[in-house]
Order: sequence, then C-alpha cells, then structure tokens
Amino acid sequence: MIHGGGYMTLSKSAVRPAQTRYLLSNGILPISIDHRLCPEINIIDGPIFDVRDAITWAHSTLPGLARRHGVTVKTNKLAVMGWSTGGHLAMTTAWTTAEAGIERPSVILNFYGPSDFETLCKHLPSFFSPPLYVTFTNHATASATDLGQQYPARSMSISQIRASLFPKPITSYHPDPARPSEAPRLGWLRAEDPRSELVLSLFKEPHALSLLLHGPAALLDDSAALPASASQERLDAINPLARVRAGEYTVPTFIVHGEDDDVVPCAMSVAFERALRDSGVRSGVRVVKGAGHLCDLGVEDPPGRRNNAWEEKGVGEGMRFLLRELGL
Repeated sequence: MIHGGGYMTLSKSAVRPAQTRYLLSNGILPISIDHRLCPEINIIDGPIFDVRDAITWAHSTLPGLARRHGVTVKTNKLAVMGWSTGGHLAMTTAWTTAEAGIERPSVILNFYGPSDFETLCKHLPSFFSPPLYVTFTNHATASATDLGQQYPARSMSISQIRASLFPKPITSYHPDPARPSEAPRLGWLRAEDPRSELVLSLFKEPHALSLLLHGPAALLDDSAALPASASQERLDAINPLARVRAGEYTVPTFIVHGEDDDVVPCAMSVAFERALRDSGVRSGVRVVKGAGHLCDLGVEDPPGRRNNAWEEKGVGEGMRFLLRELGL
C-alpha cells in the first residue's frame, strides 16, 4: 500500500482504514510502506527505487518475519495498490521488478494516480489547460475554470524553499495542521509551508516536473519558474504509458478515478486503460460520477457488510478485480 502526497509529503499512515480492514478480512496481509520523499532526492532514485525495494523485501524477508507470528505469507500472490501519486508508484512496479530480476506483482490497483507524464510535460505550464483537456477528453460540460485554477500559485521564493529542505532525504512529512489550508480539496496542504508550495507548483509551473526528475539540482535560483527540463529518457523511466507502448507493462491493473478530478485528469486513466486492453493486458477502469480527486476518502465499509459509498466510489469494484487476480 503506497500513500499519496505529491511525492513530497505524507507517510505510510496516510492510507485508507476501510480498505485495510477489507484486505485483512479476505486473507490478505496489508503492508503500508514509506519511501524517501522528493525533492531531497529525485523520483527515480528515491520513491520508485524504494517501492521496488519493498517488493524485494516482501519476497525475501517478510515470510520469515510473518512465520515468527504464526502467519504464512504467499509471496507468489502479491498485489500493489496506491492512491494519487502512490497509485503511479504502484504502477512503476510493473516494470521495475522485471528490470531487477524479481517476480512482478500479480495485480495493481491504482486510485486516481497519473499514468502519462509525457503528455503532461508537453502541455505544461499547466496540465489543467484547455489544450491538454481537449487532448484527453471531449467532455462537453467541462470548463477551463474547473481544471485546477482554484489552486494558488507559489508565494515563497526558490531560495526560501531551498533553505527549508533537509540535508538528507526524509520518509515522512505532515504539514502543520494548525496552519490554514492552502487548497481545500487537498486538505493536508498548508499555507506558508514550503513543501505544500512545491506540491502546488506541480500544477502551475512550466518545468515543475524537472523538480521530480532531477531533485535538488532543479532548485537552482530565484527565477519565477522552476528551471531545467525533462529528457525523454528520464520521462520514459517514470512513465507507465511509455512502458505499455514498449510492451514492458504486463501486470493486470484496475483504476478508480473521479470524473471531475482537477488534479489528475480522469480521461488520462481512461486512455491508459484502453492502451492496456489494446496491448492484451487484463485491466479495468471505474469512473466515479461527479467525484473529484481523493474520491474514496472517508469511505467506510466494515468487513462483511456493504454500503452504497463503497460501491458508488468504485472501491468495491476495484477490490473485486484485485481478489480475482489473486485467485481469491
């Protein structure tokens, strides 16, 4: 289980309790992991490497630890799931495991995580702009004002943000809840918090993706926008759609995505799932009508019972896909 937070914030505690209980009730041992956070390290050498390393640990170390507590773990049935940026990191295990010579996951469950960074990069300064949205969807009722425009631009200078960074990568960061919310729909982000400012810059600045790809080297000066650019090689290293097109993504994958998501365009997930099907990969997507980002937040469903929200928010459908792929 991999938390979200824009690759720069939150920790393994930021996962969904109801979904955790559901997994346990179906004989699945849920393990929420931390990873090193950007921007003290870049996304390839930090989060993506650490998530792959967690898969290695699950195969090599977890069975012995579990046996000490009387639990038998079958590592040949391993699922990876994540939320938002954690959903993207879950998808990267479809190819990073093969590159490392370890067994691929049996199934991936992605809750509203990005799957096509190349298109996002090409259409910045804001991937909420109308040209990108037209590329992804013909949703006639959408307007440009719906696509992330309510989020504030960065107010802190690059030098202020750089001074706030830690000397070494960290694995947990929760902004001070006493500060006012910077973005109500992304409730954990806080005003005057440098990492919150960096997360919001991903939505607003032409070269913000370079911060993820290059780490601290991208924070070079006090220019209005974050500097540097993304090479095709580094984009492909993090881009699930590029790996599908290259035939390197073969893990069955299900996606749950809010129709009105103004952080990650819903139609990106629809297009990605279509690419999976066209490549012969078992897949599915559930578009949650009228829902935004974090569409499953707050959904409660005690094991053994069902409620409308569990199904309406797509959680039940995603979980059933996961169980089928695990043979449960």
